[in-house]
Amino acid sequence: MNPPSVDIKDILVADIFLPFQIGLDMVLGTTLFLDQEPAKPNKCVTIYDTGGFDRIPNVEYEQPTVQIRTRAAQGDFLIAYKLAKGISDLLHELTNETLDDSRIIAIWQMGDILRAGSLDDSDRPAFTANFRIHRTPI
Repeated sequence: MNPPSVDIKDILVADIFLPFQIGLDMVLGTTLFLDQEPAKPNKCVTIYDTGGFDRIPNVEYEQPTVQIRTRAAQGDFLIAYKLAKGISDLLHELTNETLDDSRIIAIWQMGDILRAGSLDDSDRPAFTANFRIHRTPI
């Protein structure tokens, strides 16, 4: 199976309603990134694999977790939050999604959307949201 971050990326890129919810077309390498947040653009989303829960012995069933970080331009605090909220609304309680090599049983948001500490080196605001995924291989 792909890393969990790739599954989430596939969901975000494929969802035709997401750009209207959050005002950002999800294009891998342009506005959406995996594992490493670039210096530019200001407004972007980055997905990180963050571990997960114990595997069940003798069963092909995984419970990984991911963190999604949203960032906006200097002074655009509300934009950064709305990016996180739009993604959260799409992913939380998403069920029965079939991808290339895995089936998403369910996704739940863990906790609330949080401010990612203080502003970054370029004074840009960022937020994070954490998600728990239940999935099986196809």
